Amino acid sequence: MIQYYQGRKWHFGVLSWGILIATSILILMGYANLVNADFYSQSALHHKQALWILIGLLIMVGTTLIDRNVIELFTDFFYWLVVILLIFLLFFGRELNYSKRWFFFLGMAIEPSEFAKPIIILLVAKYLHYSRRSGSHTLKSLIWPIILVLLPVFLIMAEPDLGTSVILLLVAFSIFLFDGIHWRSLLILFALLVVFVPIAWYTGIIRDYQKVRIKIWLHLTDKPKDKRRTGMQPRQALWAVGSGGLTGKGARCASQSRLKYLAEMHTDFIFGTFAEERGFRGSMFLVLVYMALILMSLGAAVRARERFGALICAGAAFYLFWQSVFNLAMVTGLIPVVGLTLPLFSYGGSSMITTLFTIGLVLNVSVFDG
Repeated sequence: MIQYYQGRKWHFGVLSWGILIATSILILMGYANLVNADFYSQSALHHKQALWILIGLLIMVGTTLIDRNVIELFTDFFYWLVVILLIFLLFFGRELNYSKRWFFFLGMAIEPSEFAKPIIILLVAKYLHYSRRSGSHTLKSLIWPIILVLLPVFLIMAEPDLGTSVILLLVAFSIFLFDGIHWRSLLILFALLVVFVPIAWYTGIIRDYQKVRIKIWLHLTDKPKDKRRTGMQPRQALWAVGSGGLTGKGARCASQSRLKYLAEMHTDFIFGTFAEERGFRGSMFLVLVYMALILMSLGAAVRARERFGALICAGAAFYLFWQSVFNLAMVTGLIPVVGLTLPLFSYGGSSMITTLFTIGLVLNVSVFDG
């Protein structure tokens, strides 16, 4: 059942402008950094990225202005569409770097798992909105949304893409926690996670190459002993970040990137190039902009006048938080390599479009409910 809210008025206030400004800063900084990364690799990916940014901004504007009831109405349709795409991907996707994550169409790489992130936010928000519970959720009351979340999670794990699977679980769990969950149910979920990890390790759910990444991370500061230089990717990223010092080496003066030691410098390890050029001061400014965007999204959740909008904003904030934290932690060696991009910063059309769509959802709530 769709509820129609009367008297919705346009209110582009301080909060909405703040979200727009923070988003714009991240896009501009990310694009400038990508241009420099292209200089090191002698490629021209920033031309394609400009197109993705334009498409993403148009989608963000459209999402901001559309009636939220329409978004709610089509949530289930888009959820099952993403599930079907993920199933087709397992059979017809092209394997690259041990994983089937992409469809290649007309020279474009489409990553369906990226689309699952905002769809999970919308789906969980819609279910909790209509659950109408007066108290905290129990595990029993959350069975159906948990099943709906686990379906794309298992399909994404089968690609395999452990990083995106973990992000989806964390985002969904964070929304449950934001809306209220009974402490006993919380302990049960935590216990299930503790039991699942060793099962996943010994049954092959966690693949051999993922186990290698974890073992490399455990010995990241050790001197590599084998001639194949196994694990140099995370080590080079750590060296690039550290070599930037306080003020950085300057634009197009990053030696680790210029000598092409830093792998995946356009995508997963884009922050390594930025930190080497801009140093600790630039890196901290970038982190503060992300923090501002996340906090303003939570502010939109608190100020929202209805539950669906509040949960959407909270879910968007949690998505930006977990995705950013995991990427920055991966590049700085705090966690193993998980293959996650930095939102609005890394190269990639699917990531850019879905992130701007998610921010459009927040603006929709902020503009009409703020």
